Amino acid sequence: MKAPSKARFEVVPQTARDTFVLREFYLEKFPIGWHFHPEIELTLIVESSGRRWVGDHVTNYEPGDLVLIGTNVPHYWTNDVVPGGMAHSIVVQFRTERFGPEFLSLTEMKPVAALLQRSLRGIRFLGKDRDRAAEKMMALRNASGLTQLLDLLAILGQLAEAEEFELLSSPDFMPKLDGGSVERVDKIYDYISRHSAKDFSHAELADLVGTSPSGLSHYFKRTVGCTLSSFVAEVRVGQACRQLILTDKPVSEIAFGSGFETLSSFNAWFRRLRGISPRDFRNSHRRGE
Repeated sequence: MKAPSKARFEVVPQTARDTFVLREFYLEKFPIGWHFHPEIELTLIVESSGRRWVGDHVTNYEPGDLVLIGTNVPHYWTNDVVPGGMAHSIVVQFRTERFGPEFLSLTEMKPVAALLQRSLRGIRFLGKDRDRAAEKMMALRNASGLTQLLDLLAILGQLAEAEEFELLSSPDFMPKLDGGSVERVDKIYDYISRHSAKDFSHAELADLVGTSPSGLSHYFKRTVGCTLSSFVAEVRVGQACRQLILTDKPVSEIAFGSGFETLSSFNAWFRRLRGISPRDFRNSHRRGE
């Protein structure tokens, strides 16, 4: 995984007359960036695998991943770049006020209102509930007008009744996402992305954003939702993954070239973040698994 270059407020392209926006991405890699927006987002991964961050929750994702993310919850997906592979997703984004001030208070809409409240933690759907919703999301691309809107409401209604799901972010995660925080986190991410393959100074980074090293660690954990050291490890392991897939370099050379001080540290972090050893990761991709 390569470090996101910018933590930002995303402006979702939407006209004043749109109730929601449907977007389909088909790229070599997803646009990388830790971001947030007032729109609620439902994302279906059609193709690709990699890492998904929602609030303070991070895990691997695979094709079929279906997640509902509440308003202003920071998130991003980053896919493993594989030769010939593509990152393909379908994304629906909407603001509740576009439905009208009283719409969600209607008796019929109360389950959906409760669903959207739970989505402030991020919700991953599983099993048959996910499969049925995913099929309907794929069909949304071929609908338009009132039919498309009714189909979206049907999807939300179905997800509101889903029994197989996982809440992602912790209940007490409260991201501080004012304009100053966005600018500060942007500086931190940019610094890490430029220095991840070699030792960098926590003091220098802290000075860059106007705080002490200890203050920097507390700030990063509170704002981003993970420790600074774990994020740096994420960046380095992601860079290593690309080298494991695209080159024949020895594992040890890749480990040290990605910024790890010891091979044992590299192996430990790689297993923690990818669930397998670096060597098995390389072999699985070469077998096309």
